[in-house]
Amino acid sequence: MLTASVALLVSLAATEVKAAEASTNEVNTELDGQTNPSSSTESPVEETTYTELAPGAYYDHRKNDFRVQAGNRYEAEAQVEAPQPATAQVKFGVGHAGDPNHLIWSAEGTPKSENKGLVQGESVAKDSSNDTHLFLFNQSDQPVKVNPASIKLQEKPYTAEELAAKEQELYASLPEPSQDFRVLPYLQSPSSHSIGLNWVSEFPQAGHAALYLDGKLVDQKEAAVTYLDLAEYTAKEIQQELSFKPGNGQTLSLPQGSWLNSNTNYLNHVAFDNLQANTRYDYVVKSGDSTYRQSFKTFPDANNWDKLRLIAFSDTETEPLGELENREWELHTITPYAPGSEERPGEGSAFHQKFGQQKRNGQFLVRYPLSQQTALNENLKHIEAAQPDALLIAGDLTQGAGYQPAWDEFFRHFAGEFTDIASSTPLLTALGNWETYAAINGGYGTPEDPRPAVISRNKYHDYFTTPGDPNNPQYKDSYYRTDIGPVTLLTLDSTKGIPDEKAGAYTTGKKYSESDRMLNPDLWVKQEDPYMTTDTQGSFTLEDYQKGFTQLYPGAKPEDSDIPTFNPGTEQWNWVVDQLNDARSKGQIILVQFHHAPYSAGVHGTPPNHEYADNQSGVAMRVYSPLFEAYGVAAVIAGHDEMFERSWIDSDQDGLGFQVFDVGVAADGLRGEKMVKNEAGNYVPLKYNTHSVWSATANEPEFWQTNDQGVKHLIDGGLHYGHLQMDIEKMPYGAKMIFQPVYVFPILDDNYDLVRTERRVYDDVTVMYFDHEGKLLAEEPLVDPIQPGKDQGQTKPGQETQEEPSQHQKGKILPTTVDQKEKSEEVTPEQGSHQTGTPAGEQSGTESVQATVKPAQASAQLADPVTSSQAVKSGSVSRVSEGKPSEAVAAHSQAKAFKGSQLPQTGMQSSGLLALALIGVGTVFSLNKKERKMK
Repeated sequence: MLTASVALLVSLAATEVKAAEASTNEVNTELDGQTNPSSSTESPVEETTYTELAPGAYYDHRKNDFRVQAGNRYEAEAQVEAPQPATAQVKFGVGHAGDPNHLIWSAEGTPKSENKGLVQGESVAKDSSNDTHLFLFNQSDQPVKVNPASIKLQEKPYTAEELAAKEQELYASLPEPSQDFRVLPYLQSPSSHSIGLNWVSEFPQAGHAALYLDGKLVDQKEAAVTYLDLAEYTAKEIQQELSFKPGNGQTLSLPQGSWLNSNTNYLNHVAFDNLQANTRYDYVVKSGDSTYRQSFKTFPDANNWDKLRLIAFSDTETEPLGELENREWELHTITPYAPGSEERPGEGSAFHQKFGQQKRNGQFLVRYPLSQQTALNENLKHIEAAQPDALLIAGDLTQGAGYQPAWDEFFRHFAGEFTDIASSTPLLTALGNWETYAAINGGYGTPEDPRPAVISRNKYHDYFTTPGDPNNPQYKDSYYRTDIGPVTLLTLDSTKGIPDEKAGAYTTGKKYSESDRMLNPDLWVKQEDPYMTTDTQGSFTLEDYQKGFTQLYPGAKPEDSDIPTFNPGTEQWNWVVDQLNDARSKGQIILVQFHHAPYSAGVHGTPPNHEYADNQSGVAMRVYSPLFEAYGVAAVIAGHDEMFERSWIDSDQDGLGFQVFDVGVAADGLRGEKMVKNEAGNYVPLKYNTHSVWSATANEPEFWQTNDQGVKHLIDGGLHYGHLQMDIEKMPYGAKMIFQPVYVFPILDDNYDLVRTERRVYDDVTVMYFDHEGKLLAEEPLVDPIQPGKDQGQTKPGQETQEEPSQHQKGKILPTTVDQKEKSEEVTPEQGSHQTGTPAGEQSGTESVQATVKPAQASAQLADPVTSSQAVKSGSVSRVSEGKPSEAVAAHSQAKAFKGSQLPQTGMQSSGLLALALIGVGTVFSLNKKERKMK
């Protein structure tokens, strides 16, 4: 027998695991100091007690005093008796024992005849500052014995020379810089008369941009170049290994480092001014050996416009792991299915084996059939087909802004490999909580080292150039204003409030367990509501962040930090008041976006001082509600809860409130309402948000049906990825704004492979009306619709207007589909087609991907008309419902008859019928849904 002393090396890297959402599938549950009971036994050997490990077995030395710090080396020793030769494996595990997604170190070696052995390896897991367990694995084909009492762990720091050598070797493994674009040009700071262009290269030489109008050169500029030092990969990022266990017995993985680029990032920026409003320009960017061509359209002036289309979503949360991961797919516990529906595929089903499962709220849930990467790609295809004037992203752009591979993945989707939508459609982005999170590079940081949050925010600032607050440049444009013709969009930073709050530790208001009816935001400015809340981030304090800022930027003072607070009296609050006042005086329609949804039925919907507290709640942002209502804000666009929901806020119940949309359905989680256990031990919705009017989880039950081949398919309903489409049309009385909650429905074949996705619209289309001053109207005036060129100013030569008819023209919303397999097909004239502009005499260097847009095949029968006084309305809001396309749908015409939602203040109800207002005639027709047949 051989006695071996096994030493191991712990190094820098880690595999990111979403702490709040990590899968709990296939987790071992052995007791302290016990072996894997299925294959190991304990037996005394002479005077020492040994544990025998059968081949493939392991011993878990569950002793929670191993503290492993990133960047350090450690040596572990253990007496081992084994035949000669033998191979043993030693692992440190964190979190759930035995789950490979949670391992922080893995190594193996062969004991030597002189009773000494050396095992070396690299760290491959999440958080190396957590307590760990030591695992001894027998990888040989013969039994091995270990003495548990001999196990020791000792720190063995690297020398400076060793660290330098390791770092040099590590970074030498990255690809060499390329002469191509790292990030394609993307539009920034859009307005009626100017535009900015950013792109990222991997070399220091400045690129050039040339601007064309009707084939003639208008302007050309050399880019200003900035090296992005914060974008360099960390050692953890380079060493990271990515794998995912979906819960079907499989482990998916990517080739190590396959998602990495070179380690140099140079931001190029140009700005073009003195442009014509509402005009399409072509541009050409040359950078290194590459040339890129695209076009953009300036925004119209406030007094010279016809129609606008804005699209919004949130929580893209990109990361390389998104290629592998299919997210949770929640199902309502009270109304999961429409009448006549079969149940979802269950445990052991083909759907389960294909996509995996995750338990939530006590339910076995199959995972969603699209990976995060595919979901975002499909969502963006439909957005591109809709040709919006701008795309709003209300925060959480990446799965940790301090994690560089997440930014690489983000731009692959928006200005790179997958699409270049940001090259022709401006992105209007807000900071979210993930923009203060560094993932494997330290998360939100610690009081001792709060720099990760600071690095994360400033990586975001490096990529985006926005107008900001000129009176407070220290905040680096964290909040800003964008005027889009008649619309003013205020983008706020909701990531930190004061006083600091932390659930279970310190809060501003008293603890309570009731719904939000306990709150009175009208008193929050004076801090007179005993139940008020003031903060959205409990993972770090304002003082922590300011300390980290001074650590990252030597010489800076705490008040120089880039994080603004949002509470009354702060610089951001005062700026918002000024902008609201200015926009209202100019007769603008006002929209506001920020990340943390102030009104939500989701997991973040309760404040830190509630019985069912959340540490990153958006409730504190309700402090703005009195301002928004007083200044006639039309809608707030938010996210954070990874759900689709609409709330209606009208504190004085005069019918002139504002909408709050949670649009966190871009590509990450598919969550439902916040669930709590009742007295019977069942999970039920908490129903904290009494302002909620509609949500996909509560109002869109699933309908499943088995086809003739015995395969069960989802026909309609349920939670899906999507976006909010907002169409603003000029009217003789002012304007009207139509909100469509669009979802991207996956069509699968009988092997559950994706065939295509369809654009569908949930049954909560709403309309708001505004006068010429941008103020809400209680109902739509009965007038004729505007005809092109009449009462709206003339289009100047060279200018363009949206030529495609409204999807609401003639009282019919035209659903569209995007075929995954068809990249370039004719677009129907009803929808128009997207053209990529190219200067005269030059060929486009990039292939234009055009979506296939098809009108709905299903038709609806016209029922008896009702007068305008009978239309379902809530003050200035009309609710319009839309049927679904007939592709692969079953007969369940009454499936949603019970899904009516009610506005608490006004009693607006949905009858389950389609109420589509015919434009300009003042009459609302009810359309019954046609029976649906599965093909």
